[in-house]
Amino acid sequence: MLDNNAIVFIVVIVAILLILTIYGISSKARETKRLYNKIVSSYGQLPENEYLYEKYESIGFFYRNTYKQRIEDGEYCNIDDITWHDLDMDSVYLEVNNTQSSIGEEYLYSMMRTPTLKPEIIEERGRLIDFFSKNRDLRTNLQVELARAGKLSNISVYEYISRLKNLKSEDNITHYAKLIMIIAAIALIFIEPAVGIISTVVMFFVNVISYFKRKGEIEKYYSVVSYMLRTIDTAKTISGLNINAIAKYTGQLKDLDKSFGTILKGGRIIVSKKNGGDILETFLDYVRMASHIDLIRFNNMLRKIKNKDKEFQKIFEILGFLDSMIAISSYRNFLGDWCEPELSKENKGIKSELIYHPLINDPVKNSFNEEKSVLLTGSNASGKSTFIKTMAINSILAQTIDTASARSFSSPFYRCMTSMALSDNLSEGESYYIVEIKSLKRICDALNDDVPLLVFIDEVLRGTNTLERIAASSQILKYIAERNCQLFAATHDIELTQLLKDYFELYHFEEKVKEKSVIFDYKLKPGPTTTRNAIKLLNMLGFEEDIINRATEQADGFSSSGEWKLS
Repeated sequence: MLDNNAIVFIVVIVAILLILTIYGISSKARETKRLYNKIVSSYGQLPENEYLYEKYESIGFFYRNTYKQRIEDGEYCNIDDITWHDLDMDSVYLEVNNTQSSIGEEYLYSMMRTPTLKPEIIEERGRLIDFFSKNRDLRTNLQVELARAGKLSNISVYEYISRLKNLKSEDNITHYAKLIMIIAAIALIFIEPAVGIISTVVMFFVNVISYFKRKGEIEKYYSVVSYMLRTIDTAKTISGLNINAIAKYTGQLKDLDKSFGTILKGGRIIVSKKNGGDILETFLDYVRMASHIDLIRFNNMLRKIKNKDKEFQKIFEILGFLDSMIAISSYRNFLGDWCEPELSKENKGIKSELIYHPLINDPVKNSFNEEKSVLLTGSNASGKSTFIKTMAINSILAQTIDTASARSFSSPFYRCMTSMALSDNLSEGESYYIVEIKSLKRICDALNDDVPLLVFIDEVLRGTNTLERIAASSQILKYIAERNCQLFAATHDIELTQLLKDYFELYHFEEKVKEKSVIFDYKLKPGPTTTRNAIKLLNMLGFEEDIINRATEQADGFSSSGEWKLS
């Protein structure tokens, strides 16, 4: 028969469980409301994402392991590492990345690295982006469900799903033994309360120690399996949402949910589905530590999940796609001035009105309409590099997120490549010139008749002497421009404007030097540059007057005679 102390102990435990249950229900309601309000307020704002190297590497895993297959299917092309780096597309991605889940941010990154070549793909993206932009409540409800899956720290969901097949399943005999022992210790409380309580405490600590030892060995896999359960549960909830605009996707999720029914059974209670904890979750964590019941379930689920990688990848792609479309609609709202591009294989060249660089605050906007390749001249800091980056970035955004930072933008479907922000490769012992010609060679090798290239080159062959630079660069630029390509090249070499005038349309940027200041208007103008202000800038920075005068005389003498003379 139970003594009074045992009865009090049992009553206290029951009361605590009742209080925790009530608190858990009310806490879930408060958390949902808080999450809803947070998502509403963050829509159209600059995402507050700060990623360290490890996190950013994990985001790119899905892209690195799937892009080749996407390209082989003929529906996409690839933005290579040089082009991505030249254009600082990491920063552009971070501004677009208002996703709610790890799956969403991995999918969005892959999408921005693989522009589509198919009109129907970009049209479907545009349809959904527009729908989410106009339907706040439906959009936010979907975001809340995606946020319940949440984001993992420094772990690629796709990477560890791929690794699950190589993780050896553990036998559950040891865990069952420890579970039985702690149950027996608790049962002993009803027979010998003092001995039972001491036994329970001892077994609790024994089980907790062994729990963390095993948990540490499989921590990342455990986190991913837990995330998979949350994701599958999210997919199940989203499949039940009555949203006609995404019925095609919710129908696919319903079909996929059937294959995960036995896996979810029991896992929903044992493994936390929440992205953040509360008191009830904390209590359940202690239950897991003491009983090892989540490790038992993990081992059982692992055997089943290993054979469901294709089904989960499909869920991954559907949820990632929907999360990305909402993030893009938020980005459009953040940009303010944007347009939906007109992309067609019948278009000739790029035509854009009031286009601007999306990363620049208060940018100068330019209009442009050209079918031929373009040669840009002008002094340093006049706007050449910014303009060609503007055109390149918007071409990529047009074919990925169906958005351009412009009043209007139309073009063919291009594959974009650049050769701009290069540097010496000291680890390989390669000079700047070697790095540069390798970069240009990869562009020449990519030229083909199937997909037109859109190429951007800043200061071609700057790493060698003037004589050979002009000779070689004129031939390289001519070779590229004559192929299935629209080329934008920026140069300081005025000689190239004469050599290439039959192959390129000429444009320039200019500045005005007034007393001790330089004024740039950053406006694109037709024709070659007509000003030389580099020597005047020396005067502004306080160089000796004799240096300024002699340099000016030399430049004027070369312009008239074609020969250099040092006086």
